[in-house]
Amino acid sequence: MPDTRPALRAPRRLDIQGLRAIAVLAVIAYHVRPSWLPGGFVGVDVFFVISGFLITGALVRELDSNGRIRLRRFWGRRVRRLMPAATLVILVTLLVAYLVMPPTAWAGLAAQGIAASVSVQNWALLANSVNYLHASELPSPLQHFWSLSVEEQYYLVLPLVLIAAAWFAVRTGGRSRTWLLGAVSVIAVASFVFGVVQSRVQPDVAYLSTATRAWELLIGSMLAIVLPGLRIGPRTAGALALTGAVALVASLWLITGTMPFPGIVALVPTIATAALIASGAANETRVGRVLGSRPLTFVGDISYSAYLWHWPLVVFAISLTGSAALPLWVVAMILAATGVLAVLSKRHVEDRFLHPSPPVEPQRRRDRFRRSSLALGSALVLSTVLAGSALQFGLVRAEAAQADFDAVAYPGARLLDPDFHASNVPDGPVPPRPTSLSLQKIERQLTPECMSIVADSSITTCSGGDPEGDRTVALVGDSHAAEWLPALDEIGAREGWRIVVIAKQSCPLTTLGQADDGYVDGDPVYPACEAWNDRVTPFLRELAPSLIVTSAAEYSTRHDFAPGDPVFEQIAAQAHTEAFMSIATPETPVVAIVETPTFPGHSIPECLETPGRTVAECAESMDRSRSHAPSRLRVAAELAGSVGLIDVNPLICPPSGCRPVSGNVVVYRDDNHLTPQFVESLTWFIEQQLRTQHPSLFDRGSGPAG
Repeated sequence: MPDTRPALRAPRRLDIQGLRAIAVLAVIAYHVRPSWLPGGFVGVDVFFVISGFLITGALVRELDSNGRIRLRRFWGRRVRRLMPAATLVILVTLLVAYLVMPPTAWAGLAAQGIAASVSVQNWALLANSVNYLHASELPSPLQHFWSLSVEEQYYLVLPLVLIAAAWFAVRTGGRSRTWLLGAVSVIAVASFVFGVVQSRVQPDVAYLSTATRAWELLIGSMLAIVLPGLRIGPRTAGALALTGAVALVASLWLITGTMPFPGIVALVPTIATAALIASGAANETRVGRVLGSRPLTFVGDISYSAYLWHWPLVVFAISLTGSAALPLWVVAMILAATGVLAVLSKRHVEDRFLHPSPPVEPQRRRDRFRRSSLALGSALVLSTVLAGSALQFGLVRAEAAQADFDAVAYPGARLLDPDFHASNVPDGPVPPRPTSLSLQKIERQLTPECMSIVADSSITTCSGGDPEGDRTVALVGDSHAAEWLPALDEIGAREGWRIVVIAKQSCPLTTLGQADDGYVDGDPVYPACEAWNDRVTPFLRELAPSLIVTSAAEYSTRHDFAPGDPVFEQIAAQAHTEAFMSIATPETPVVAIVETPTFPGHSIPECLETPGRTVAECAESMDRSRSHAPSRLRVAAELAGSVGLIDVNPLICPPSGCRPVSGNVVVYRDDNHLTPQFVESLTWFIEQQLRTQHPSLFDRGSGPAG
């Protein structure tokens, strides 16, 4: 007959509830106003250590009491503890997103809702983060589920690790806790080393990956295993508590998002949390009494629901106000709503599902609990899948309702062509196109089909224009160069040019490299970019095109220069000049298209499709967020002397202000890339400039073949 004795339950630790309160308040403060608490995001790390300590402690006590871990009972309790409240937040978030957020957010949210419900949200976010064209989109109101996914993956694996360690302890006759500690310690060290390396090599992966975060939970696990055998006196406990409190408070103020995280610096809040937990194990300290005070324990009791609810409220507020810098009255409303929803959710959802009310005989209750938990979890996941499917259905309907992209009704920049007959454009109101929904599909010139990805230094090419053309035009540079393919494609098809795209993500034509401590978008000109630039010159010499067209983004400055510093601008422009001169020949001239304006963090299509937002309001927000970096390509062309220049910026941002829509066509696909439809509508201007600068290209009877 199986042993059904319950595992010994540890006494409730009020100081740990207080720690939970500190953690959730820090995270919320950081999200509503990062300047209030620059390191508030480390509250998640505090949660990780607490979870590792409590869960491991419960499992080890069960091993000591029963000699085994009842997996169905453990996982069933996790389902009832976590899933009901989480599912409620997911369903409400999907509904509100449908009502207040632009359709561009729906597709990602539907998938993220399902990912969150099955505890793989961190991996879903990592999969999406590789597409840097979506970097300016609104943050997802469900992205905070990444940390819950990390914890729940830990809950899935940890009992199996402990069972395996206990089995080896029995087989070898060793001490059970020694084997348990050894197993979790080895995994923790491996995870920590991996996290330190990845935080510098791939920061996004390091921040979200379970493999780089596991060590934080396992610090709590190690503490739970060794703490019962330690004798901590009052003076030692007081010192641990004070040191831990000071270190944790310092972490909240001194750690910033610019530091590699979770790298070595993450040891400070995690070890501080472990010290605070250890100090309260058998001794009451002054710090422990503060943490165990009624206000903090109350917040600690509702911390899970508060964490779930606060972030969707923040994102919806940003969506409705159009600004990430939320006014204080909005912040106050978010905090009040978070508190009310957390209390209601704790009382009517968390407690109700974790502690079923009907009084039944204990054994029957446990059996019913185990049987119903699987059914409950399945039902909650199914409800999320249905809600996500409904959102996807709404997306399909919205896409089907879009009007065809008619060149007459949507002239774009052709309206500015003196030869264009504006009388052909319909007088009635025409909704701007393309929509952010249709822009979810990335055109081939901005995909790995035509561009080398960040980690790749090889030359990737694709073709356009006339495949059998007697001249070759090379389009070279980063994604801001590749985006001009629609215009050159049309000209090339008509004039007999073969267009060859030679591009690399986030990598312009430049000789600025790591040796010069060069910076691109705040990151070093990475080795793959340097290697790619080294290979481009001989590749172009072998290709021998009749013309090279290039462009680049408005890249950031170097870390030791302020943005726009004239000294560095001259350095960067000179690096472009040297790159141009290395590829330009009398037979192969170079034309640079001036950097187009950028609008950091301001997605133009999303602004236009946010309910209640007008084109005029989006134009105002564009002007407020516009980056005014000087044109390095203009300076480079002047320094080179023989390099031609095309400037389309007066058509995008005339003196009256930047235009989110021109001729019924949306100008930008995000905060820095032009839409292909707008680029195509600029064909007349690009052709006009090329005819003026290189008329022989338009004479099929002269000039060398490329």
